[in-house]
Amino acid sequence: MLKKLLLGNNQNLQKKAFTWNIIASTLAAGQSALMLIFVTRFIGLEDAGVFTLAYSTAQMMLTIGYFDMRSYQVTDVKDPLPFPFYFTSRVITCALMLAVSAFYIIFKQYTGFKAEVIFLACVFKMIDAFEDVIHGLFQKSGRLDVAGKLQTLRYILIIFCFALSLWLGHNLILSLIIATLVSIAVIFCNLPLIKMFDTLRLHFHWAKLRSLFLACLPLFIGSYLASYLENAPKYAIDTYLSSSDQAYYGILAMMAFVVNLFSGFAFRPMLTPLAVHWNNRQMGEYLRIVRRLLLWVAALILICEVGAYLLGIPVLSFIYGTDLSQQKGVLLLVILGGGINSLGTILYHSLTVMRKQRWLLIGYIIAAISAFFIAPAFVQAYGLIGAASAFVLIVTIKACVFLAVFICCLQAAKRSRA
Repeated sequence: MLKKLLLGNNQNLQKKAFTWNIIASTLAAGQSALMLIFVTRFIGLEDAGVFTLAYSTAQMMLTIGYFDMRSYQVTDVKDPLPFPFYFTSRVITCALMLAVSAFYIIFKQYTGFKAEVIFLACVFKMIDAFEDVIHGLFQKSGRLDVAGKLQTLRYILIIFCFALSLWLGHNLILSLIIATLVSIAVIFCNLPLIKMFDTLRLHFHWAKLRSLFLACLPLFIGSYLASYLENAPKYAIDTYLSSSDQAYYGILAMMAFVVNLFSGFAFRPMLTPLAVHWNNRQMGEYLRIVRRLLLWVAALILICEVGAYLLGIPVLSFIYGTDLSQQKGVLLLVILGGGINSLGTILYHSLTVMRKQRWLLIGYIIAAISAFFIAPAFVQAYGLIGAASAFVLIVTIKACVFLAVFICCLQAAKRSRA
C-alpha cells in the first residue's frame, strides 16, 4: 500500500518531481528554523543559543557524511558506477562523520550539556546523509518525486515529534533523541523501494571505492570549507559573545537560507539535464540554463531584501517571541549574504557538471583563509553587525573566484570543441 502511494503512476513525472522537490526542500530548509522556534519558546534563549551552535556544528559534520557525492551521483551518466558502490561509500562516510564529531567535541573541550547536545545533533543529521544516497538513486532513475514524498514524510514527523516532546518534557536532549529515532524509523520506508531501481547491498571493491572517493574529494573539501565559511561568524560569536547573542544571530541567519531554498527549487531538478546537455556538447542549451538560474537568484535577492526591510523584524520578533528591533541591519546583511552564496552554489554545480570540481578548491581555500581572520576580527570589533558583515564579505570572495574559474573553464571548453 505504501509502495503504491509513493510510486503512483508514471504520468506527469516531471511536474510531480518539481512539486515534491519544492515541498521537501521547503521543509528541509525550514527544519532548523522551526526547531529553533520551539527551543526558544519552550525552554528559553540560553538553550536556543546552545542549539544554534550544535545544529551549525552538525551541519558542518554532515558534509563528511555527504562527501558531496549527490551531485556527482546524479550526473554520473557517461560511464555510471553501480548503486552498491555509492551505498557502500555512504556507510563509510556516515561512520567517519560520527568519529570526527566525537573528536571535534573533545578538541574544542566542550563538556556537559553543550557536548551532549552537539553530539546528538550530529547523530540526528547523520540520518540525512544516509537518506541522501538513496534519494540520489531515485533522482537518477527519474523519480525525484518519490524522494520528495519520503523526505516530506520524514521532516513532518520529525518536526512534530520534536515540538511535542519539547512542549511536554522541556528537555532538549530527550527531544533530540526522539527526533533521531523517528527519523531512523522513516528511513526504513525507503528500503523496499530501492529494489525497484537497483540492488541494496554493500560492495567493498576497494579500487572502485578509492576511485569514487578521489573523484569526489575536491567536492567534499569544498563543501566542508563552504560549511565552515557559513558558520565562521557563529564560532566567532561562541568565542567573543554570549549564548543569547548566538541565539539572536541564529534566528536572523535562518533568513539567509530563504534565497538558498528558493534557488534550490530551480537548480536541483536541472542537475541531470545540465549534465546531459554538457555531455552532448549542447553548449548553448547548457549556458541558457545557467543564465536562467543566475537571473532567478538575482531576482530572489531583490524580493527577499524588500520583504525583510518592510516586514522581517516584526514577523521574526512575533514568531520567536524575542525582541529583535535593534537587528534590522543584521537581517538585511545575512539575506544579502545568503543570496550571494546561492549565486556561488549555482556556479559550483555548473563546474561539477563540467567535471572541473578540482578548480573549486581555489575559491574555497581563498575564502576559508579570509574567514579565519575576518570573522573573529569583525565580531570582536562590531558584535552581531560585524558577524553579518563578515558573512557577506566571505561569500562574496568565494563567488567571485568561482565566477572567474567558470569563465576560464568555459573558454577552454569552447576552444577544445572548436
